[in-house]
Amino acid sequence: MSDFLAPKDVLPHRDSLLLLRRILELDQDHLAAIAMVGTDCALDRGGVVPTTLLVEMAAQAAAYHASVGAVQDGNEPAEKGFLVRLRKVEFEVETMDSGREVVVRVSRVGAMGGLAMYDFKCSLEQREVSQGSLSIMTG
Repeated sequence: MSDFLAPKDVLPHRDSLLLLRRILELDQDHLAAIAMVGTDCALDRGGVVPTTLLVEMAAQAAAYHASVGAVQDGNEPAEKGFLVRLRKVEFEVETMDSGREVVVRVSRVGAMGGLAMYDFKCSLEQREVSQGSLSIMTG
């Protein structure tokens, strides 16, 4: 049992759109989590989903980190957030099976006001399958 807030208690996503399942590690600049696309996801096609959902997993991890970080700093959690930028996103696979756990790691590399920049890496069974940078705006 972890001492971290459940993703459903931090993120606005619900049902099959909540891809972040559990937080593994969290500190001031980093987060590691388990994410998964369930078979009930609208993008599931016979047990296969596009790997572009790895970006959504990373964005949810970054949003969780930014929101929980605000609370730890004595501020209110962000009520809404937006993915505003992607850079140098790479995919090592074209599709992935739904129902598989993905380890998502985000590292905050900068912040200014409500804008936060993160590098991310996603792994399936200890194999890195996606990486890149993203920026989110909260407020």
